[in-house]
Amino acid sequence: MSSPDANNPARGPGTLGPEVRPGSRRRPEPPWLPWLRANTGRIALSIPALVLFLGIGGVALAISTNHDTQLREFYSSQATEHLESEDSDRARFCMERMLWLNSTDDATRFKLAQAYITLGQRDRAQGLIVQLAPANETGYAPAHLAVAKSLLSGPDLTPQKVSAAEAQLKHTLNSEPNSLEAQVLLGNIYAQTGRLAEARTQLSMAVNERPDLLLQLAAIERRLGNEAQARASADKGLKIFEARYEEDPGDLDALLTVASLSAFEKNFTRAESLLNTAIETQDTKPLHKGMATLYLAWAEDLLKDPKNPPETWLQVLEKAVQQDPENTSLIDRFQMQMVKSGRNDDATFAALRDMLSKGQAQVSSLFLLGLDAWQHQRLEEAQNYWEEAHKLAPEHGGISNNLAWALATNPKRDLPRALEMINHALEQTPRAPDLLATRGRVLVRMERWNDGLADLEKALAARPNDPDIHHDLADAYTGLSLPDMAATHRRRAEQPQPAPDPGSPNS
Repeated sequence: MSSPDANNPARGPGTLGPEVRPGSRRRPEPPWLPWLRANTGRIALSIPALVLFLGIGGVALAISTNHDTQLREFYSSQATEHLESEDSDRARFCMERMLWLNSTDDATRFKLAQAYITLGQRDRAQGLIVQLAPANETGYAPAHLAVAKSLLSGPDLTPQKVSAAEAQLKHTLNSEPNSLEAQVLLGNIYAQTGRLAEARTQLSMAVNERPDLLLQLAAIERRLGNEAQARASADKGLKIFEARYEEDPGDLDALLTVASLSAFEKNFTRAESLLNTAIETQDTKPLHKGMATLYLAWAEDLLKDPKNPPETWLQVLEKAVQQDPENTSLIDRFQMQMVKSGRNDDATFAALRDMLSKGQAQVSSLFLLGLDAWQHQRLEEAQNYWEEAHKLAPEHGGISNNLAWALATNPKRDLPRALEMINHALEQTPRAPDLLATRGRVLVRMERWNDGLADLEKALAARPNDPDIHHDLADAYTGLSLPDMAATHRRRAEQPQPAPDPGSPNS
C-alpha cells in the first residue's frame, strides 16, 4: 500500500479541503480563510456583543430624537405663553430655540418675524418675510396675506402697491384656496380697478360666510347692467340683516346695513326713518355718518334726473353736510357726480346764485359756487364764497382746505392764517393727502423748505400725478439748492396726465 503523496493528500477524516483527484489542479484558498478557521470560536462569542452595541446605538438615537421633540414642545408652549402676555422678547428667544431645533418650521419663522416687528427689529423681520412670502412664487400663505394687508393699509396707497398686494393674495389662495380674508381683499382690488366680472366671481366665494358682501355684489351687478340680479342680491341681504336687527335692536351694524340696502333699492325714506329712530335712542357718530352717506346717495339720485331743479338735490346734500361736518369728501364727491351728470352747467350755478340772493345761504351751495369760480379763474370770488362757507361750518375740513389753498395762492396772500386753518383741519384727519398738499404749499411759500418737502412727499405718494404737488416740490428743491431734483419735478408737472385729478383746490 502506497503512502499519501505530500502534494496530493488523500481525503480523510478531519480534512477541510475538497477532495482532489489525481491529475487535477488545486484551487488556491482565499487569504482570509485561514484567519476565519483560526478565529471561528472568538467570532461566535462576539456576535451577542455586536448586537448589543447596535441596540444601544438605536436606543441612543431614539432618546436623542425624543429629547429634541420634547424641547420643541417646551419652547413652543413657552413661546405661546409669552406671546399671549405680549412679552415679545422672551417669545423671540423661545422661537429662535425652536428654529435651531427645526429650521424648516414656517409657522415658527412667521411668528418670529412678527415678534421682531414688535421689537422694532424690522431688518431681521424683513429677512424672514422675504423667505416666507417671495414675490414670484407661492410660499407660506399667512405670510403672503400679512404682506398684502400691509401694502393695502398704508396711507400712501399707490397702483404699484395695489399690484404687489394682488400678487401676494393670489399666492395666498394658491396655498389656501378657502382663505376668506384673501378672497375678500382680492375681490375688493378687482372691484376698485374696474375688473367687475372678476370681482363678482371672487366675492361670491365668500358671500356665504360674509353676507354683508351682498350689498357690494348688488352694486357690481348693477354696474354690469344686471339689474334683476342686483335686486335679488339686495333683497337677500335685507332679509338676513332685518332678521338680525329684529333679534338684537342694539346691533348697529345690522341697522346700517339695512339702511344701505334700502337706499340701494331707492327706498330712501325708509332708510331715513330707520336711522332717525335709532339716533333718538342712541346718538352715536357711526349713525350720523350712516345718515350722511344716505343723504349723499339720495342727492346723487335726484341729481341724475334733469327734471329736478338744483334746490331739490341741494337741500338733501346740505343735510349730508350737517350730519358729518368733518367729512372732507362729501361735497367733493357730489361735485364729481355733477360733472358726470352734466349738471355743472351755467344754469345750475345761476340757480345757486339766485338761492343765495334770496338769503338761502347754505354751506354746500357756497362750496360749489366757490369751485365754479376757481375753475373759471375768478380767484377772489372763489375765496369770498369759501369765506362765507367757513363762517357757517368752521369745522368742515374740505372748506378749510380750499380756503387755506386760496389764502396761499391768491395774489393777496395770508400765509399765517392759511397755516393756522390747515393745521386745525389736519387735527381731525392727520393723514389726508389733500390737506397735506395744501400745508406743503403754505410752508413752501413761507420758505420753510424742509417742512414743506415732508408734507408734499407724503401727499405725492397718494397723488403721484398731481401737477400742483410737483410744482410745489420743484419750488421746495429750488429753495434747498437742489436744481436737479427741482428740474425733475418741473418736468413731471408739465407732463400730460393720463387721468386728470380733480383740480386743486379740492373738487
